[in-house]
Amino acid sequence: MAAVWPAKLGPVTVIIGEFGSGKTEVAINCVLAAAMRGQPVTLVDLDTVTPAFRSRQAAEQLTRAGVRLVAPEGELADADLPAISSEVHAALADRRRAVVIDVGGSPSGARAVSSLADLTGGEGAACWVVVNPWRPTTANPRLVAGTVTQLAATARAGAAEVLANLYVPQDVADAGAMLARGYEAVSLGAGLAGLPLRLCSVRRELASLAEGILPSSVAVLPLDLFMQPPWDVGLEPLAQAQEPGSARLAARVMPGPGHGQPAEVAAAAAAAAAVSKITGRLEHG
Repeated sequence: MAAVWPAKLGPVTVIIGEFGSGKTEVAINCVLAAAMRGQPVTLVDLDTVTPAFRSRQAAEQLTRAGVRLVAPEGELADADLPAISSEVHAALADRRRAVVIDVGGSPSGARAVSSLADLTGGEGAACWVVVNPWRPTTANPRLVAGTVTQLAATARAGAAEVLANLYVPQDVADAGAMLARGYEAVSLGAGLAGLPLRLCSVRRELASLAEGILPSSVAVLPLDLFMQPPWDVGLEPLAQAQEPGSARLAARVMPGPGHGQPAEVAAAAAAAAAVSKITGRLEHG
C-alpha cells in the first residue's frame, strides 16, 4: 500500500517531461506542499517550450504560500528564449532553500538546464522525469523507456527518477482500473530504462484510492489543478473540463486532503491485485 508523499524536497530537483506530461502541475504542487510544511522553497521557471502552461502563471498563489518564484519578467515573461539569468544561478547557489526547476517539455527544454549541470548535479540533486501514460509518445513501456532515457541524458541533472502522472479525468467510471493500467505502463517502462519509479501523482480526489492500489515502493502526490491540462482535451469536452483559469487560480491555495470516491473504491481491490502482479513481474523478471 502506498503512502502520501511526505512533501520533503532535496536541495535541487529538476522536473522535466514532454509536452502534456503535467510536469508544471507537478512542480507547482510539490513546492506548495513543501512550503506548507515549512520548508523554504524556490521555484525556477525555465519552461521555454510551452508558453501556454508555465509555473509563472500561478505566481500569486506561489508568493502567497511563501514560495520564491524565479521567472522572466516584463517583456521577457512570455518569451520563448532559454535565457538563464544571473538570478537563476544565485538561486541554485543558495543552499538555504530547496530549489525546484520547471524545465520545458522537450529535449530542447532539457538542454536549457544542461548548461547548469555544475549546479544541478551535486549531492542530493534529483531529476524527476514526468511521464503521462495517456500521451501518444509514452503510451506503452517501450515508448516510456525511450522518452525518459533521452530526457534524463539530455538534462544531465542529478539522479534521474521517474514520476508517473496518473491523472484520471473526472468522467471516467472505473478510475481504479485506469490508475492500474497507467502504473503498469510507466513502471515497466521505467524498469526497461533502468530508472526507479518513486512517485505517482493523481487528482486529489483519487489520492485515497491510489494509496490502496499502488505498491509501497511509490508515494502518492495529490494534485490540485492550476491550469487547464492539455491531456484533458479529447478525453472530455473542453467546455466541461475546468472552470476558467483565472477563477480556478484564485480558488486554489492547497485545499484540504480529498478522499476516495465510494463508487471508485469498490473497484480498488481488483485494481490493487493487478498492480501486485505487475510489481511481482518487475521484482522477479
